[in-house]
Amino acid sequence: MSAKRIISAIVATGILAALYAYGLIDLRVIARAFRTDPGFVIAGTVCMIVASFIAVTRQKLALSLLNVPVSWRGAASATLVSQGIGALLPASAATSEAIRIGLLLGGDRTLRETMAHNTAVASIVDRMMGVGVMFALGALAAASLCFGAHASNPLVLGLLAVANGCIGLALLLAPLAASAPAFKALLAALHGAQGARAHKLAGKVLPALDNLVEASELFKSRPGGLMRIAALGLVVVLLTTTPSFLATRAVGADVPFQLLLAAQPVTIIGILLPTGLAGYGGPQLITALVFAPLGVPPAMMVNASLIQNTLVTAVQTLLAVVVVLVDAAFPRRLIASTNQG
Repeated sequence: MSAKRIISAIVATGILAALYAYGLIDLRVIARAFRTDPGFVIAGTVCMIVASFIAVTRQKLALSLLNVPVSWRGAASATLVSQGIGALLPASAATSEAIRIGLLLGGDRTLRETMAHNTAVASIVDRMMGVGVMFALGALAAASLCFGAHASNPLVLGLLAVANGCIGLALLLAPLAASAPAFKALLAALHGAQGARAHKLAGKVLPALDNLVEASELFKSRPGGLMRIAALGLVVVLLTTTPSFLATRAVGADVPFQLLLAAQPVTIIGILLPTGLAGYGGPQLITALVFAPLGVPPAMMVNASLIQNTLVTAVQTLLAVVVVLVDAAFPRRLIASTNQG
């Protein structure tokens, strides 16, 4: 484990210890929810399994639009295994994406040599559309609550609506707009920038922006395909929010489904930042901070977040294990993916 992941694990442990010390974690409530309410466990598990296979379909569609010849089994193995590994690692979004791309290409040398770029572009666009839909849906949910008769905090809801809307719109339009001359001119200026900061930027951000421009060139003639990816992303967001809704009910919290949708893009930051270990730590702290101004008791939301994350991690890990056991070709693809240059 790298030093960064060790630090993330230490930070996550510290956050959980602090939440427990301040009485925001009640292990008895969490245990009782799993022990006395098996219905929410079953329903949440079904939602996560269905969402996982819709995510596979979305990935396969993105690959097909770029003529990457990956089988359904290959797409399923890569998506589910990377998802399972990502669920167990701290700050794992980039690692999970690298694993997925490597597994998609790993078993076929010809595919690695000819389609590596298109595979990476398809994977990036798939992620962008999925996250963009989550933010856009969060904006609509926040706006509906903000103008509702029982808005708990219109100011916070309004800020969520604006922030989610701007980010969601940018992500959803980027695969089409990045090929615009103005964006290309800006990117060319960044490539030509000098200085230490510019070199650091060039090494981390500019390659991703170059891929985005490439994706825009490839996808702008296929807007219907992007709309189908977005539609599948919408279904995934609704399904993955349902376990959170069920978990709040299991701890006795009356939280509207729309409020969970509105806050989800913010709480997801806890997974992306190096403050969590397998979804524990940072995500619970951010959940408490986000929902407290909205009138939801922080302890209830922290316990619900722990319940939801435990369920999601278990399901995603189980699906990854099933793939490894069932797919006889998986070990060969895994070895090939780790050896690719």
